[in-house]
Amino acid sequence: MLDFYCVERRIAVEVDGDSHHVARGPTRDEARSLLLAREGIRVLRFTNIEVLVELDRVVETIIDELQRPLSNP
Repeated sequence: MLDFYCVERRIAVEVDGDSHHVARGPTRDEARSLLLAREGIRVLRFTNIEVLVELDRVVETIIDELQRPLSNP
């Protein structure tokens, strides 16, 4: 399941907690991002810490991506 998904812009936002950084988490995340990319979905990943400490930058990054032109899947 994605944390957030904008259907109109085909952008997924994932907020990764601690479990994403241990064991097979990074490998699973990468495989999932590649699968979504093949479907024309852009994936933005942020850590919990980034969201808590650098929320303005996270929001700016999401806004920048929302303004980019759509690519064909």
